[in-house]
Amino acid sequence: MLPWFQMGQGPDSTVSSWSRLPHPLLVSGILLFLWHAAYAFSWTLDDPFISFRYASFLNRGQGLVFNPGERVEGY
Repeated sequence: MLPWFQMGQGPDSTVSSWSRLPHPLLVSGILLFLWHAAYAFSWTLDDPFISFRYASFLNRGQGLVFNPGERVEGY
């Protein structure tokens, strides 16, 4: 059995296209994707809260309102 640093270094071995990419470029691409995903999804976190709040007050018998006592159409 060959050590890890000698595996795949023979003349018959093929190098995958992923191993040819520079590591900083790959890491930068992943970090950019994660940053963009976090930024894009940060705006959708309040939407479920609004729906759950309406459902909570409707379940309590206070009607389909965001705040109890306010009689405005919000849904």
